[in-house]
This record gives sequence, structure tokens and C-alpha cells, in this order.
Amino acid sequence: MTGKLKNKIITEVYGGEPHDIEAIIKEYTEYGKRLAKYVDDVSVIVYEAAKANKTIMFEGAQATLLDIDFGTYPYVTSSHPLSAGVCVGTGVGPMIISNIIGVAKAYTTRVGKGPFPTELNDEIGETIRNKGGEFGTTTGRPRRTGWFDAVIVRHSVRVNGLSSLAINKLDTLGGIGDLKVCVAYKKPDGTVIENFPAALEELADCVPVYETLKGFDDDISSCRSFDELPEACKKYIERLEELCDCHISMVGVGRVLLNILFIGDVVGQKSCANLREKLPLLKKEYNIDTVIVNGENSADGNGITPVTAKYLLESGADVITTGNHCFRRKEMD
Repeated sequence: MTGKLKNKIITEVYGGEPHDIEAIIKEYTEYGKRLAKYVDDVSVIVYEAAKANKTIMFEGAQATLLDIDFGTYPYVTSSHPLSAGVCVGTGVGPMIISNIIGVAKAYTTRVGKGPFPTELNDEIGETIRNKGGEFGTTTGRPRRTGWFDAVIVRHSVRVNGLSSLAINKLDTLGGIGDLKVCVAYKKPDGTVIENFPAALEELADCVPVYETLKGFDDDISSCRSFDELPEACKKYIERLEELCDCHISMVGVGRVLLNILFIGDVVGQKSCANLREKLPLLKKEYNIDTVIVNGENSADGNGITPVTAKYLLESGADVITTGNHCFRRKEMD
């Protein structure tokens, strides 16, 4: 029935040639047979793993402000990128989740339309875009850039119930002078608000209230611990932690695994250090030809996120979910 309807649209609306429905069904039925052994009930897999005290990692995608309920509607996606989306998407209860790490950049970016209070339409914004490689992976479209917005991140901390934050791309801010951080919004009537507004129209009328922090010129990509960072960097991170009301457990200062700096006792810290030595042997050790993380093939292992690989290498995780994929170890061969 569906095939006939589609053919009617193709021929009568677009003037195209109809498809051979029976041939398509036959072809894709064979694909289904080949894929059938990889299909299972993710809810049951994860639940049984939790009961057996297995280590489980869920890796999300997109961002809080793209959430259909708590984002900047209508400039959102069609689902729930929030941490609660894990429960809805995989069919597990919230009690299974014990640690939630949010990821943010040391500045703000946005793709597409929508209000962006801290947007920088100037030379600084262009510098951040170029240094940070802020261009669409598929389209190459330039991302919009702006100063760090603590109002947005506080909103994210609250609606996701974050245990800690990982702040990436701190190195991108090197050499651009003093750094501004949005600490609140000011409405047209002069009212200052510290919480993210619920209405898009209200957000569009807001202007950022900034706090200025000292910048840094150093190349920080060679730093291997938080203590090695320049004082200005440490104060910047410490201030973000205060403004966001959330512990910052990781700081990214470059493009490779060695550039992840840990602060305090962090899940994955010890294993990520071991990973730096073991990553080249990943494929050999686990007889893996290709690892898929959030839909991206990584035949050489370079695309594997540290925490994902950590569970492969150290914790012996039996279940790993990465965005749209769920793997059991016995299937990864």
C-alpha cells in the first residue's frame, strides 16, 4: 500500500518513473536476513547488564538547546538530546544512570538560525571559528561563534542533572586578548535575569551581561595536567565552574588524547592514561576491524572518544551504546 502511494506521488506530482515495488521488497528482504542477527531488544540487554553490575556507557549527541521541549523551539531537533533521553531512547529507568558528564566548549557555537545572545559578528568571532575549526563536518557551513554563555550552561546543568562538566577547546581562546563570559541577560526594561528564559521571544530581546577575565597568549597544547596551565587559564576554568554551579572534571587543550586534562577524581582518568599507550593495539587486542562511534567509521581508532575506548580497554564493558548504535562485546568481531 505504501509503495503504491509513493509511486503515485513520484509519477503524478514529480513526473518521474515508478519504482518496481516487488523488486525493492525482494532486495531489502535479503538485507534484513543478513542484519537480523545484529538486531535485539536494547532495553533487555542494558537491563540485564545493569542487574549483573556490568559497566554501561551511554553517549549522547546534539545539544540541550536542540531538545524539543527544553531547547530554543522551533530551532530544535525532533527528539530529546537531554540525559533523560537515554531512558526514553533505550528503555531503561533513571536509577540505572549514576554519573552524567556534560560537554561544552570554552566558548559558544550554534548551527543554523535562532537567538544567540553572545554571538560575535566580528574579527574575534572569525578568529575563534578558524582556530577552532568551527565548520560543519558534512556541509562545511561556518558555525556561529560567541563568548561562553553561563546562562545556557546553567540551564543545561539543571535540566540534565549533570555530575560534572568537560570543557573543550580552551586552546582556541589563546592569543585573542581578554575573555568575556556571559553571566546574565538584561531584558529591554532593564531587568537582569540569571535563568534561561522559557519563551524564545523573550530570549530574542535579551542582551548579555558580561564579566571580563584576563586572557592568555601561551600555547597550552603541551600541558599535561591542570596545574601546568597558565594562571589565567586556571582562573578562567575556576570562574566557569562557579558560574555554572557544576564541577569541571575535564579540560581539553588540543586535538588528541594527551590534551585531555583531568581535575579531581574523574571516571575514566586512569583508563584514559592507559589508553594513550594502548590505542594503537586496539584493533589487534579486540579483533576489531572498524569501530563506529556516533555513526562515524574509525578504522584506525583515531575517532574513538576516550571514554568509549576506556570501557572497551579497561572495564570490560559488555554493553556500549554510542548515539544510534548499541554493541555487545561478542558482536564486535
